[in-house]
Amino acid sequence: LDRNYDFGPGTDADFGTRLYLSGYRILHNPKATRIHFKAKSGGLRTHGAIKYNTDANLLAPFPPITRSYYSFRYLTPFQRRELSILSFMLSNFPRNTRKNSDKKISLVIKSIVTAPKFILLPLKIAKSESAARALIMNGPKLHDFNKNKRQSMIIETIKKS
Repeated sequence: LDRNYDFGPGTDADFGTRLYLSGYRILHNPKATRIHFKAKSGGLRTHGAIKYNTDANLLAPFPPITRSYYSFRYLTPFQRRELSILSFMLSNFPRNTRKNSDKKISLVIKSIVTAPKFILLPLKIAKSESAARALIMNGPKLHDFNKNKRQSMIIETIKKS
């Protein structure tokens, strides 16, 4: 897995995309079940990234830097912009706010609160993309399994001699 995702979301999407682009088939089982334990500690929570799909801070980079990193690696500029805007809207207007007609007042209030964040969205996207470009420049941090295999073979050769 690409260690550039250690502090944000997207490891699974990157891994799946790399498998697909390498010619592997990915089987989706519609009957599969998932148990999510919602651990109170560990994982992304350790790095303060528990709310990676939200736009909680007025001046924080958005989308998460690792999402921008993924989009630079695999998406067109148009797709990147579309993903950023859709992510922003979905993070600020949760599904229950959008669908529940009894919460129209809540939707109006949420819209008023979200307006400053929307105005700052280009700055937030620029911050996210700038940090993602730095990750791109350094390249993926992938474990080199062949390197370990070569090292093991060298060690075995030394032991035999």
